Amino acid sequence: MKNQILVTMLCLLCLCFLLLCPASAAVKGEKSSAAFHFWYCLPHEYNTHMVELIHEFNKEKPHSAIVTRNFRTPRELYAALLDGKETPDVALIDASWQEELIGKGAIVPVEDQMLKIATSIRVVAKMDTYKPLWKSCVSGEKLWTMPYFAINHALLYNPEMFKDKAISKPPVCWGDIVALGKKLTDSTTGVWGFYLPLEASPKDLAYLYEIFLWQAGGHVESPGELKVAFDSEFGQKALQFWVDVIHKHKIAPSRSLPDLKNVGMCVGSTKEYLDSVKQGVNFKVVNWPIKNKEVGDIEVTSMAIFKNSPDRIDKMWQFTYWITEFPQAIRWSMATHYLPANKQVTLSPGYFQYLEKNPGLRTYLALLGKGAAKPGMKDWDYEAIMTELGDRISEALTGRLTVQDALNRAALRANSMIRQEAGRNKTSSVQ
Repeated sequence: MKNQILVTMLCLLCLCFLLLCPASAAVKGEKSSAAFHFWYCLPHEYNTHMVELIHEFNKEKPHSAIVTRNFRTPRELYAALLDGKETPDVALIDASWQEELIGKGAIVPVEDQMLKIATSIRVVAKMDTYKPLWKSCVSGEKLWTMPYFAINHALLYNPEMFKDKAISKPPVCWGDIVALGKKLTDSTTGVWGFYLPLEASPKDLAYLYEIFLWQAGGHVESPGELKVAFDSEFGQKALQFWVDVIHKHKIAPSRSLPDLKNVGMCVGSTKEYLDSVKQGVNFKVVNWPIKNKEVGDIEVTSMAIFKNSPDRIDKMWQFTYWITEFPQAIRWSMATHYLPANKQVTLSPGYFQYLEKNPGLRTYLALLGKGAAKPGMKDWDYEAIMTELGDRISEALTGRLTVQDALNRAALRANSMIRQEAGRNKTSSVQ
């Protein structure tokens, strides 16, 4: 009898323990079913806007509550997503990471979710999205991630400085940048004809260089081969132009500047343009001066849904669809410097008023239609490769390396990283 009572008490204690312990403790690393995890990397001021949107979604969909995690750097987010030890339900990713995530079997195609509801959703979404942005999120003829917003670059010029120097029109080719830059530069007043953002991170510096590389006729990647191509003659011409505007023509400073008030022309994204508007600098925005061909850059950010149970995937598609819909998309675009992927946003009366206040954005939007997105390569750690390239570019701009040495060293290191990543992926697929 005593033994039966003892056994009964032990069973009751075990039952109480199971009821009191959190469900997530049952399996180590298992997500709580009550929350869905959304990862991204956004500037602090933009994270505030994102959290507000998430709060609204959680009020509308209390059974699909979103918990956010904002990473400090894109590199940290990229590494965490590829590591796979812990994964989100959904994430904002650089679209150039997509191929790596597909190769690791980490994400599911959003197109499958669209087609589960109706074919018309895919048709309308494609019509409403800028073509290069849609294309950057397609792999194997299927849309894997949902385009959300983009960043690109153009040439900013100060029309007042141009008028003072009797310059009637902006540059249309690289040679014009040099010729007009010499007219604008005035060492006695600290005015520079041209400016390269030397304060940019190595990765961002490499992304800017890539635009000039494309225009010169070259590419970062060598399709079908486990090597880069930026060390070609086209790559040398592009980087030599950068070095020359600083050291040979002396139309650009060899140091970073606190602002753009004393700059006649510069490379600038929508962020630089909108910041200058706030500072009272009346920049105008024009297409890139061309070398061999006209091309612009596009950095696409998209929503990626990660592998999970069918129910969680369905709920994250509902969230992805909600946040990229017009009401949320227009609020996000007008609160940040990002360009909307949804063309309907740019055609709305509210956004038209926004463009009236910031007319330079029209050029950036026009470039979305003919720009090129960063390529996604399966065996590439694109972040690491572009950071390596940016570090060597910086050394060339400061005179520590020749143009050829800088590109050769970057290519040697990048090719080694590509081979290592390809080897890891091959080993992983065999296992």
